[in-house]
Order: sequence, then C-alpha cells, then structure tokens
Amino acid sequence: MPRPGIIALRPLTLGDIFNGAFSYIRGNPRTVMGIAVMLSAVIALLPSIGSGSMLNDIDRVTAQVDAGTSADTAFPFSVGTLALNAAGLVVQFVGAAVLAGVLAAVIGMAVLGQRPTVREAFTWFAPRTGAVLGVAGLLLLMGVGWFVLFFGALIGGVFLAVEADPAIGVPVLLGGMLLTAVLGVWVYVRTALAMPAAVLERMGAGRALARSWRLTQRSWWRTFGILLLASLVTQMVASVLATPFSIGGALGMALIPDASLAAVVYAATIFLGAVLGGAVTSPFLSGVTGLLYVDLRMRREALDLRLQAAAQEGRGIGPEVYLPEPPPAPPAPPNEPPNAPPAGPPGGGAPGAAPW
Repeated sequence: MPRPGIIALRPLTLGDIFNGAFSYIRGNPRTVMGIAVMLSAVIALLPSIGSGSMLNDIDRVTAQVDAGTSADTAFPFSVGTLALNAAGLVVQFVGAAVLAGVLAAVIGMAVLGQRPTVREAFTWFAPRTGAVLGVAGLLLLMGVGWFVLFFGALIGGVFLAVEADPAIGVPVLLGGMLLTAVLGVWVYVRTALAMPAAVLERMGAGRALARSWRLTQRSWWRTFGILLLASLVTQMVASVLATPFSIGGALGMALIPDASLAAVVYAATIFLGAVLGGAVTSPFLSGVTGLLYVDLRMRREALDLRLQAAAQEGRGIGPEVYLPEPPPAPPAPPNEPPNAPPAGPPGGGAPGAAPW
C-alpha cells in the first residue's frame, strides 16, 4: 500500500495507530513539540501561580494560628488566589481546545507526508478556531450535565436510604451511579472524534459532534479500547515525568524557611512538570484520536482511495482533501436528449451544493 506519510493508506490496526502517533512526532519534532511546549506553558502558567498562591495563603493562616492570633478571615484563600485559579480554568479550557485543534491539522497533513511549520499549522487552524471552541464548549456542557446526573443519583440514593428504606436507597444509589458512569463513557467515546472533524472537514461545532457520532457507530468498542489504552499510556508517562518535580516542590517547601520563597519554588516546579508532561503526552493522545478519525473514514467512506490519489498529485495538497465529497448531480430527465447538459444551477454541480 502507498505510504506517503506516517501510515500506509489503508484501514489501520492498533499497531498502525500507535506507531503513527509516535511517527508524526519524530518526523516533525520542531513543529509538534514546539506547539505542544508553547501551548502547554500557556495552559499551565496561571494554575501553577494559583497553586503557589494557595500555599502561601495556607502558610500565612497557619502562622497566625501558631502565633496565637486570630486569622484575618475565616476563609484561608485571598481574592487574588481565587481569581488566579478561576482565570487558570478559563485559560486551560481555551488552551487545551486550541492545542487539540492545531495538532489535528498537523496529524492530517502528516498522513499525506507533509511537514508543516508552526506558522503553517496555525494558519490552517486559524479559520477553525470558533468551531473548535464551540466543540469544546458543547463537550463541557455535556460534562456538566453528566455531573448533575451523577450527583443527583448519589444524593437521591442517600436521601432514600436515610429517610425511607435502605433496601430501596442503596440499590437506587449504586444503580444510578453505575448507569450515569456508563452513560458518560458511552457519550465520551461517541463524541471523541469531533475535534478532528471540525478542523479537517471544516464543520461547525454541532455538525462535528454529529459527524463523530455517525463515524463511531458500530465501532464503539474498538474506539473505546484504543482510546482507553492511549489514555492509560499517557497517564502513566505523565505521572513518571511529574514525580521528580513534585518531589522537588515538596523538598523546597520543607527546606526553604521563607514561606513566600517556598511558594515560588513550589509553583515553578509544578509549572515545569506540567509543561513537560503536556508537551510529551498531548501530541501522542491527539495523534491517536486523529488517526482513529482517519481510520474510520477509510473503513466507512473509502477515504484511503482519495488520500492515495491526493498523495500521487505531489505538492500543493492541503486540508481540503479531507472535505466530504459533494453530492452527485441528479440524472437527466427522460425527456432530455442524451447529450443535453445535466440539470442544475449554472456552472454545474448538484442543486444547492456549496463550493468547497
């Protein structure tokens, strides 16, 4: 099979997907790692500062209590600390969405054998920023809804067990939590390919989620297994990378007598660990997700044939190769002569078909 890029242009096995996720990083490390390091630093900056500020607030309150004086307030954290952590959550949300979207564009081009620069990757991604943030927002709303259902089952089961009968409350509690957990995993897998669909097929947020839902139909267990294995690998690697920095932060807190300086050292070590972990794990997980999307389109829509034809054309191939094919023109009415032009709007094509 032709192999212009990181994978052979045919339906993929688990080994193909994992090897491809490593290959696009090795083949273009300046772009992939550069994007990952840059955006991981942006994502981790405010949360790391917020963690150091929280530690400083706790030390301040503890010192006041040890000195026998009353604390300034019953709540240990200052307004600045809360604001830093709230802003950090917003930056994490936006940065993670942008990182996943940019890497989806890079993986799409790596399949065709192209090695875009950082500027080219962001240029391809820029028109899709709104759609990517929309996908992330819809996924966030679904996550909030899942948490509401989960804690609703928890609270409802506890209430029934206490106020009514434990024989009723305990089954409701366990069954409700199990059902909501299964529902959350099922929906997550069905919508996991929305990000590459939004970037490579230039779809809106809602259409991208629907597209992922259709692609994963009858492939749920396979998609779930590959995503689960990739998540376990990335979590293990992230834990190994973060452990030295966590130990360093703890040693800094124990050995540095100045509480403010200890908080700064702690925040710096947490920041470095988060940047390193994100720079290593995010490209791999995005690569697995992007290749799963390509694989399912090969299996369902013969995308491998289109990619083979595009690869043979040489240079100048961009993300438009992933756009869905326009619908075919309707057949000519029987009363028209055989050589008459097909019915439709001026310029050819199906009625109402939008240009790429």
